[in-house]
This record gives sequence, structure tokens and C-alpha cells, in this order.
Amino acid sequence: MKRTKIALLITVSCLAATKMAAQQIKPDSVKNILAKHQVLLTNLAVFKDHKEEMAGASAFLINYKNSIYAVTAKHLLGEAMGIEPEVKPVQIKQQLLSWKLFPRVPVNKKRDTVSVGAGKLDYSMLNSDILLLEVTNTGFNALALTPNFSLPQKGDTLYLIGCPYSDENCRQNMYELIYREFDESSSQLIYTTTSAIELAGFSGAPIVDANGQVVSILTTGWEEKTTRFVAGTFISDIQKIK
Repeated sequence: MKRTKIALLITVSCLAATKMAAQQIKPDSVKNILAKHQVLLTNLAVFKDHKEEMAGASAFLINYKNSIYAVTAKHLLGEAMGIEPEVKPVQIKQQLLSWKLFPRVPVNKKRDTVSVGAGKLDYSMLNSDILLLEVTNTGFNALALTPNFSLPQKGDTLYLIGCPYSDENCRQNMYELIYREFDESSSQLIYTTTSAIELAGFSGAPIVDANGQVVSILTTGWEEKTTRFVAGTFISDIQKIK
């Protein structure tokens, strides 16, 4: 059956993270991540020659190569977020005026704001729906996730961290997903869920394993008859960015 995909665009919440080694969540405590750590971020970016800001959707921080980076969905740089003409990843350094990540419900504006940019990153080998950005400031205090570059086993339970658009005061929720397969052509992991998730705004949200390590980022979702599917780009694709 033809898949009807759902657009995944809207604000989610976050607290920014301190530039320090990422904390690892123990398998038996991953379900407590919401109570102990803030992970989700929302985007606000301004580009040259673009009247519209890129405001909303999801992002998060990772500890990668002993530095803190931000991760979000690449398709947010285009029409999906009202950015026309689309900003290519290789154009970010020249086009970007400002890109901030912050919580939907801020506690402390200064400590809750993360500044990011393309810096010296080379996106020329990137062809999947994922974007890595350099964090350019310090002094924030939420969790930076550790990436897991290994595929899960079929039937494994993973966890999507996100917020529904309808809940303006949501900081972050967690939803169980069941891993089904890896679509090599799109570099996406395919999951099913029994949760009635309102996916609008979840683009760029992290999907973590039982150890609290991020395996993929959510990019789309659809329904086939009574089955709900979620797809996320494999986090290992950040290795294509040099």
C-alpha cells in the first residue's frame, strides 16, 4: 500500500546542554530520562536574503568526537519550514545569520540558549536527512546524548523523545517504538508504534535505545491500515560530515 507521509514540523522543548562529557543513561533507568534530563531543543534560524525565519521543529545535542554538536533534520532548511529558496547544507556558512536552540518553556534565557553554526564542517558527502551543527557557546546544562552507530535488532524497543504541537507547555514526552527494518536506500530505520502520537513538529527528534544512546532522528511517519509507522535517519550518517 502506498504510504501517506505526515509532515513533521513544529516547535518542541529543550534546555541546552553543558559542554562536558555526555552522561550515559543506564538501561534500567532510560524511562526516567524525562524526569532527570532535558533533551529536546527547538530551532530559530535566520538566513541572508530570506524573509522568513526557520522557527520550530526539533533538535538535540550529542557528544561526538569529544565535542558537543547539535543534530536536526536536513529537510528543515527548505520549503517544509518556509525557507525558500532552500538553503543547502554547503551554503549554511555563507547564508547563516543566526541559529539558536532553546526550550519551548525556558527557565533561564541565558543558560537555556545554545548557539550553533556550520563552522568548518564539510557536508559535500551528505545525502540523507540529517544535519550536524557545531555548538559555539558554553554554559548550558541539559543532556548531550551519546550516538550509537550500531543497528538495533528486529523487535527491539526504542524510545522517541518529543512533544505534540497541541501541548504548548510540553517539555518532552517519551513514546515506545518497535524496530522493524533498515531501509538502506534512504538510510532510515523503520519502526512501528501503538501510541497515537501527534507527529507534527517531531522532525529532528531523537530516537534512543535502552541505554539512552541516540540511534536515529525522526524524519517522517505514516499509517497503513491500522499500523502506525515512524522512520528516522540513522545517526551513523553524521560520520559522512567531516
